Amino acid sequence: MAGRAGSLDPAAMDATADGTTVTGGRGTVTVTARHVDQRVYLARAGGLDFDVLDAPVAADRGRGPSVRVRMGL
Repeated sequence: MAGRAGSLDPAAMDATADGTTVTGGRGTVTVTARHVDQRVYLARAGGLDFDVLDAPVAADRGRGPSVRVRMGL
């Protein structure tokens, strides 16, 4: 975002953040309206093992139950 903004100033980065896409260990996220939508896996942990309780579902696609986690920037 700093590269797009041409500055490390928070106001400048905020003004240019929309549409910024980042790919990392949890997949690709795009900033839209100062938020990112990200797929989340629900799992039950026991010791060193875990069982996935629900596969990821995009909340805005209407494909069954989902959890939306929004992280403001």
